[in-house]
This record gives sequence, C-alpha cells and structure tokens, in this order.
Amino acid sequence: MLGNPAIKAQIYGKKSCPWTGRAITLLEKHKVDFDYINLEDYENEKYIVRLSSDTKQATVPYVYLRGKFVGGFNA
Repeated sequence: MLGNPAIKAQIYGKKSCPWTGRAITLLEKHKVDFDYINLEDYENEKYIVRLSSDTKQATVPYVYLRGKFVGGFNA
C-alpha cells in the first residue's frame, strides 16, 4: 500500500530533487510526523512505476496525507 492511513504523512521523493527537500522542510516546519521514502534507494525503485501510474503524476515528490494522495510540493 503506497498511502498508509495510519501515518500522518508520507513523502516519496528523491534526495537530489529540490522540491522533495522543500516538501520535507514544510512538514518539519509545521511539526508534522512523516515517513520519507527515498526513491533513489535500490529497494524503493519498485515504487516508481506504480506511483506514476496510480497518481498520473510523473514528477517527485509524491505526498500522501493520512493515506490519501494530495499531489506534489505545490499541493
């Protein structure tokens, strides 16, 4: 399951992406607990195709709040 409703927020992103960094900073600023899944790690690459397919979004980050996909950083 990509979006876990038991977790306040999840970010699927890449450390090399400035938008992923901004999303992380925003959640930290508002003291929101979140899980970060680095899509550049070999064991997490398997999520990339499914994220793109399920969300119809081709760019990182993928932000989920309480298991619901809300979009990227600008969302």
